[in-house]
Amino acid sequence: MSRARPLQDKSILIVMPDAYGIHEAFSENLKALGLRFVLHAYDARLKKFYGTPTLWRRVRIWFGCLFRRSRSMRINRSLKASREFTQKFSTLGTFDYALIIRPEFLSHENVATIKAISENCYGYCWDGMTRCKEALEYRKYLKKLYVFDPVDARPEEGMPLITNFYFDCYPAYLPEVAIKKADVFFIGTYDVRVPLVAEICEKLRGLGLTLNTQFHIRSKPLLPIAHPDYFQFYAKSKPYKDALAELAQALIVLDVHRADVHSGLSLRAFEALGHHKKLITTCPLVRSYAFYHPNNIYCYGHESRSLADFLAAPLVSVDEDSRRYYGLEQWLGRVFELT
Repeated sequence: MSRARPLQDKSILIVMPDAYGIHEAFSENLKALGLRFVLHAYDARLKKFYGTPTLWRRVRIWFGCLFRRSRSMRINRSLKASREFTQKFSTLGTFDYALIIRPEFLSHENVATIKAISENCYGYCWDGMTRCKEALEYRKYLKKLYVFDPVDARPEEGMPLITNFYFDCYPAYLPEVAIKKADVFFIGTYDVRVPLVAEICEKLRGLGLTLNTQFHIRSKPLLPIAHPDYFQFYAKSKPYKDALAELAQALIVLDVHRADVHSGLSLRAFEALGHHKKLITTCPLVRSYAFYHPNNIYCYGHESRSLADFLAAPLVSVDEDSRRYYGLEQWLGRVFELT
């Protein structure tokens, strides 16, 4: 029996940040699905693109730039991005569906432009609302503003809950990676999670597992004074597709979520599902998902069994229909309310 393809005859517009190259995975997956789409990746470092500034705002910008060259450069880049945004979107025609990821990084003028050329316009905040709270200002442009953290969900206000997803064109489209295969893979920013990551990694190493543990250092100091010898540090963020290729070589994915920011289930949990990997996560919410199986998933800090018992249990295959439900194609079908 052939499965339904609700997106097949639709025109789709995706507008999202260019952070970590995730937009490239989006584009590759949509191409693999044979969909008609345009993807616009904006520079998230510019924060809000400035719309057409008023005379008073121009004066304030000019005075601000006299004393802060870095501010001048950022504002000039932002104004240029806004002009390019307007020029590009004036030539695109119309779309059946549009999805804006992290709309709070755009100006109201930008979002209004997207709404004007799409019959159905949606938004998605793939971080906790403690970081995305300005997105609330944009609900008037959107049919729905989706959130992935149950704590943030307000369906009666047009903010329903939706899960994260994995890219279902992978691992077939992943590049070969020359690095040595490790048992456990973790990648993240160097932040408050580090002590817990180190604690879990020490226990895993004590059980004889090899580790591929990577941190993106955002700012100085580039390296902490003391750290485990198996930690790897990168001043420049690793492209998302390269990180996925390394994940594909591991046996276990380690997911340590930012409990101070959200309680939702991150992309890592769904990547483990999509790539048929075991998962060690600190997020107990995973137990409520249909794909949860104790052989495959260990909730660190919420278990009575030992890590050794979990590692000894064989990986159990997840029903293919249940697995595909969380792939990008079906995820977009749910976002656009087509399934």
